[in-house]
Amino acid sequence: MGEIVGHIVRTGCERTGNRFFEIEHPKQQLAAGDGICWLAGGELKGTNINRVEGARVYPDKCEGITSGTEIYRNHDHAFVRALERSRMKRRIGVSAKVQANGERIVITSGSSPARTSDTPACAAISCAATI
Repeated sequence: MGEIVGHIVRTGCERTGNRFFEIEHPKQQLAAGDGICWLAGGELKGTNINRVEGARVYPDKCEGITSGTEIYRNHDHAFVRALERSRMKRRIGVSAKVQANGERIVITSGSSPARTSDTPACAAISCAATI
């Protein structure tokens, strides 16, 4: 779901119709462009942040956001932009081998240099007979 930001302590609507919420003592600072998500009635909801002014957070959508709702950040806009601007690029070669063996599929993967996974992932194969 993302990194926990905190619990909503207040929701509201300004005269202009802009809806907002406030998080008391947030564990992460939210900013415009960040993505957030929460659970509402057992269903995962999410939206983007339009702006932040002090303790007030103005999301694009407010459906299911109420006092007490736990908010998670699932997209850190500033972090992503910093990675995009970085001159440093890290690339790791990855290989995968898939083998069908009777009623099992064995997947072995690894990265270079010479780091392989010794624990294959197995799944049952369902075979349909054709006549």
